[in-house]
Amino acid sequence: FYGMPLVTGMLHLTLTRTAPDHPATHRCRESLLAGQHPDGTWRFLVSEVWDTGLMVRALRGHPAFDAAALPAALAFLACAQKEDGGWACAAPLDSDNDTTGNTLLALADTEWADKVRTAAAGYALRCQSGAGLWTTWHSSDDDPVPDVVAHMAAGIKAAALPGIDLTPAYRWLADHGERGRWGSDWYIPPAYGAAEISTLLPPGPHTRPTVDTLLAAQRPDGGWPRIPGEPHSSPTATGLAVTALTHHPDPPRGAVVRGAVEGALRFLIDTQTDEGTWDDLPVMYGPRPFLTATTTQVHALTARALRQALTRVQQPSGAHR
Repeated sequence: FYGMPLVTGMLHLTLTRTAPDHPATHRCRESLLAGQHPDGTWRFLVSEVWDTGLMVRALRGHPAFDAAALPAALAFLACAQKEDGGWACAAPLDSDNDTTGNTLLALADTEWADKVRTAAAGYALRCQSGAGLWTTWHSSDDDPVPDVVAHMAAGIKAAALPGIDLTPAYRWLADHGERGRWGSDWYIPPAYGAAEISTLLPPGPHTRPTVDTLLAAQRPDGGWPRIPGEPHSSPTATGLAVTALTHHPDPPRGAVVRGAVEGALRFLIDTQTDEGTWDDLPVMYGPRPFLTATTTQVHALTARALRQALTRVQQPSGAHR
């Protein structure tokens, strides 16, 4: 039910008491059993569309990924488009603006972008507020947040959706950046908002508060904590900080930024597991106020930063794995 083990479990309890032999009850039980992870737990939601979009954005351009995984991933994302022209983080749910923007970024510059463009443009126009922004959900009490506005604006631009004025979104994001308010709505590391907004805005005065905050928060091991003041570094938070810093190099302090990025690269390389990914504590809100950790998201957000940084700065001596 709705792709959520928690909801499925509650309804399974009802079904076993009211219709224990009904086929729906058996299907519900089979779904719960199949969704259990090897460690014995269940996840709040399997967000296959969101995770696939993140992974494409992280690894597209690498020859091995492009040959083995990209074609199927792009086809899956294009086929996941809803009738309203948007995308949901998981197939059973309604379209949301955050996933729609993320998916458009993943499909940009591919043949699939041509196939989804007309419906996606209609969705984006219908969901754009009178102020020219986008909220996460479609409820009247939802407020726009920087990472979602950036996803939609960047996705619209990258996928060349026609007839949508992005000027208000640029202005709103730049204003929030100058006031140091590029926060995160879905992920707890403060750098998430800056990393995602960096896909849209060029360096400028609006980036200085973010650079100041990131440089001040780096720990001696080269990493960044999930939460300000936490005594250990997080691969995900570090990856997000690197993504933000490499997009916003801040020329007056180029050497300082470069040193911070090189220290972060050493941390990411040293903490990489033998399987090639990273372990981390929960970094995403959901269900609120609780936190969750999804391996694919940790991997995508960290690997994207590592690839990006290694193409923009000279590798530190010995920084090879």
